[in-house]
Amino acid sequence: MAVLDLRGAFDDGKPIQTIASLGATNWQGLQLPANAKRLSVGCPASPVYLSFSYADNDAASTVDTVEIPAGQFFEVALAPEQITAAVISKAGAALLVAIIVESM
Repeated sequence: MAVLDLRGAFDDGKPIQTIASLGATNWQGLQLPANAKRLSVGCPASPVYLSFSYADNDAASTVDTVEIPAGQFFEVALAPEQITAAVISKAGAALLVAIIVESM
């Protein structure tokens, strides 16, 4: 799977991106804008995991992750120059996973 590149999110005016279908076997990498200050992740129907310890296509693991229950969002302030993250489904395919980046 290809890294979801969000580096132009603020320039393009598209700070919200959706992953149509997220699997549970390999991590989906996220490339964040260098000036991003906050990241929010959630899925309406399936639990997902967020981590800053994995890269795109790394094998599934729940070490160093946060579980985000279905129907909820997890919001985290980013460290300066935190430009990568990764998401994965807890089980099966998670549909319509929302990724939101903020610069304020």
